[in-house]
Amino acid sequence: MKITDKDFTEAEKLLIIFAKINQNDPQYFINIADDIFQKQPFLLSTMLGYQYDLGPEEFDYVFKLHLLIWEYFKTNKKVLDKVLTLEQYIKVENLNIKMFKYAEGEPDIASQSNVFSMQLDKIKSKALLSLILLKFNTEPVLLKMQNSKRASIMIGVKSLLESFESL
Repeated sequence: MKITDKDFTEAEKLLIIFAKINQNDPQYFINIADDIFQKQPFLLSTMLGYQYDLGPEEFDYVFKLHLLIWEYFKTNKKVLDKVLTLEQYIKVENLNIKMFKYAEGEPDIASQSNVFSMQLDKIKSKALLSLILLKFNTEPVLLKMQNSKRASIMIGVKSLLESFESL
């Protein structure tokens, strides 16, 4: 995956935004949830849907990661003008599932890494995806999560990013 100066700058901004999200200000959560509901209701339904599959701590963290996704994309005019639909999301998600299944069939880790690297090079929001992947590999609450849940959420996150990028 090629990292640019823009990616480093975005990463610094994202860390500041994530720190703001982690302050757990109730008014912030009310305002941002209302904003998401008005502009991208599919994102909010996705976020809230996790509460049925995750424990409270896991849900809290995954919810915050989705808030980070919104904070990243909410200044994108296309994301504000076009509403992401379930059909658009499913199309991207199915492609990601196929890619992961294909990578599983590769003979060794180097070949699998090559498949993932080629896919990641296509993503414009590399800093965002990198930060989220870092959190999944360092945060105790996410590390304790079952691998099948982690994989499902990561596919969902990647699919959301790519869906927003394609609006």
